[in-house]
Amino acid sequence: DLDAIIATDVLEHMEEESIRWADMALAPSRALLDWVEANIGLDKGMERGVVVYSNRAKRELLGVPEEIFEAHGAVSAPCAEAMARGICAAAQTACGIAVTGIAGPDGGTPGKPVGTVFVGVAVAGEVTTRRFRFSGDRAAVKWQSAQMALDMLRRRLGGS
Repeated sequence: DLDAIIATDVLEHMEEESIRWADMALAPSRALLDWVEANIGLDKGMERGVVVYSNRAKRELLGVPEEIFEAHGAVSAPCAEAMARGICAAAQTACGIAVTGIAGPDGGTPGKPVGTVFVGVAVAGEVTTRRFRFSGDRAAVKWQSAQMALDMLRRRLGGS
């Protein structure tokens, strides 16, 4: 199935780049941790996973500066980048994934409607962020976010 293909591809590319799963740290939605657990296994040496919802948690655990919240909001590319860098720093890892968004059913605004998600992927100090606009219910938005986060990691590690 597709999940098994993605899991295998991610692990193969991490091995090629000499990045052990222990070098991976996540600041994701719970859906991403659930996917990793089901398809790769949290026992494969992953350093840590952190689920942060509040701005306070993002500041305290990931070091996201208050200025980012004030200027851009928690659902933004700068926040996703800071979260990805923050989880790498906190876990002392080479790779990190951060997901921040509005899964719904409420909480959206005209500028950031439900389904707006930013993903940040850090590999060896370089961070790539992308904005997505997913459709569907809360579970669908979270699932799509997890899939895209892992696809971004796979591509950053040289996957096709």
